[in-house]
Amino acid sequence: MSDNDQRGKRPARKVWQRPPVEERADQVRTWNEQPVGDLRNPALRALGLTWEQAAASEGLRPPSRAAFSPTDVVETLSRTTLLERIDQPAEPGGPGHTWRYRLVGTEIVSLVQADVTGQTIGHYHPPLAEMLQAQFDATAAAGVPKAFAVRTIVDQRPYAYEKIVLPLRSSPDAGIDQIVVASFPLD
Repeated sequence: MSDNDQRGKRPARKVWQRPPVEERADQVRTWNEQPVGDLRNPALRALGLTWEQAAASEGLRPPSRAAFSPTDVVETLSRTTLLERIDQPAEPGGPGHTWRYRLVGTEIVSLVQADVTGQTIGHYHPPLAEMLQAQFDATAAAGVPKAFAVRTIVDQRPYAYEKIVLPLRSSPDAGIDQIVVASFPLD
């Protein structure tokens, strides 16, 4: 092959692949709770209002899944997850339960580059799992929606988002055993 034939060809590039979600330890997160009414994203506020309406119509706070359907706010569907509380052996000082993903929105799967359906929050690296456990447990204990602003570094790039966490019951006679979470990036 002559030199002219080689000029048009580029050497193969190595494609960077993100590490598996449970190995992404380079993420740094700070977060703070904020009033639900202060959420910037109107779809998140609408989801909170839909939860309030379901609670009022059922006469139960938090409402059951029979009364509340996150699908009523179409704008949040691809960025919504549904988690269920599952008991696990308690470690010293641990809560004795965790949260497992039942449904994960398509945009969340794309963003995380992993479908975590069926996984517990313990699948993530410890700082992220601890943040999620704290937020979900605080919401379940309060029995009302909570909103959080989160700032993080992912793959050496800053990223900020806000989210609403909504406590639920799987049925009217159940305790708080489910959580719905929806999030959107902050500008």
